[in-house]
Amino acid sequence: MLKNMQITTKFLILSVLFLSLTGFINKTKADAGPPSNQTTFYFQKDGQPFTNPVKFNIKCYGTSAIDNTDKLLEISDFSETCQAYGCKFDISNTFEVYRQITNYCDLEGNINNEKFTINNFLGKDLSGLNCHSLKDIYSSEVVSGKFLYFKITPAFEECRSNIYIEYYPSGNGKQTGDYICNKYLANLTPSPMEECIRYTHEIKDDGKCYIMPKEFPACGNEMYQKIKFCEKYLEDITNKIAKDKNGSAFGKICEVKINVPDTEASSSTSINPPEPRGIFNRIMNFFKCNFLKLFKKSC
Repeated sequence: MLKNMQITTKFLILSVLFLSLTGFINKTKADAGPPSNQTTFYFQKDGQPFTNPVKFNIKCYGTSAIDNTDKLLEISDFSETCQAYGCKFDISNTFEVYRQITNYCDLEGNINNEKFTINNFLGKDLSGLNCHSLKDIYSSEVVSGKFLYFKITPAFEECRSNIYIEYYPSGNGKQTGDYICNKYLANLTPSPMEECIRYTHEIKDDGKCYIMPKEFPACGNEMYQKIKFCEKYLEDITNKIAKDKNGSAFGKICEVKINVPDTEASSSTSINPPEPRGIFNRIMNFFKCNFLKLFKKSC
């Protein structure tokens, strides 16, 4: 009786720890910060490229995504000098900031000591920022301290699809449906709970521990090795994608066109920033922000 109580206690402790860890992992994924961002700035004058150096400062304002307050805050500050037309900068955590909702951004510029200001220079909902996310990246790895990136190709997809057809017959070439390796889990041998070890044992829905048949992981590893063979069809794009100073690929690439106003009349060309949003919209944005983060998207 005492032994059974000890086994039950161990199982409950393991279950609580597992659920706690799962909740922590899910919360961490949902609470991921915005992707890294490289933005190209195109300063123009009367619709034509402006090639003189431009010193500029960007300040973005918004509200907290987690506090029930409508207080407008300065959430980011970025300064640089654009030496030529089409200058690129790592502007991560400027337009999109962790746990913040951006309302608008102001830009102050300096050309030969003549200043100009453009309030809300990205427009409503930052629509003046043209971005695309890094897509079709199959994997990245570090070799000799260097990040390597590979892109999915049609040949790779065809090769992998044929393997999925073999191991997931009802999945139409995708990793879904009945998994043939599960046949090795049909008749499992029970094991004492105190001998239950990860990777070699499994706790089923009935709360009991079972010995994992060696054929099951061997079957899965066989599929994995076949997919590894398909990786010869991947395209190495390490030298084709934009990377930050640490060698990691940017998650988002953006560009923005900025029309330089006449410096003497900059105040009259400024665009008024939007008014802070009401409490109802703040609450809706709070839930919207958390919903987006469930799918690894930023607010």
